[in-house]
Amino acid sequence: FYLLSVGGMISVYDLTTGLWHERAYVVAGPIAYASLPQFAGGGTIYMMDGNGLIWFQNLINPNDGTGNAITYTRICPHVSDHNQWIKYPRLEIDWDGGGAPVTLSISNNGGRNYYSRAAISPSGGAYGDDFTTLAWTQLGRSKDRVFKVQAVSSTQLVRFIDARLWANPGTRRGLG
Repeated sequence: FYLLSVGGMISVYDLTTGLWHERAYVVAGPIAYASLPQFAGGGTIYMMDGNGLIWFQNLINPNDGTGNAITYTRICPHVSDHNQWIKYPRLEIDWDGGGAPVTLSISNNGGRNYYSRAAISPSGGAYGDDFTTLAWTQLGRSKDRVFKVQAVSSTQLVRFIDARLWANPGTRRGLG
């Protein structure tokens, strides 16, 4: 990982996947961003939260080190086509996260506001089981849509692996 800390916000570049993400530690109330981690042997990451507590995370301890759950969030880029209607018959997500419930949220206004679809609770086992494919269908239509998936777990390390979206041009309601 390559970590960049600017103005209290930590952006992290994953050299394996080639993707950026943001790290934060959410406490009751305001967000307190974690300080830069110190990497230690054995794949353990030691972090300090906004209260000065040192905690760690690894595959054996997938919570924040104090037992609190971690919220895993992935947000896709905008899906739009020159302000034309697009219909979304299906979204599939490959993931590895045991039985933690996964919630899909949808924004039709560029990510400013989201509404939640039904959460899916996979029948997953312990970490290391084969990944699962989750699917949502009949996702309606929009001119500018952003999809967001979230899982909350203190017992499983959650990994969103891949996603596939079926999208069709559509100018009418119904089957058009």
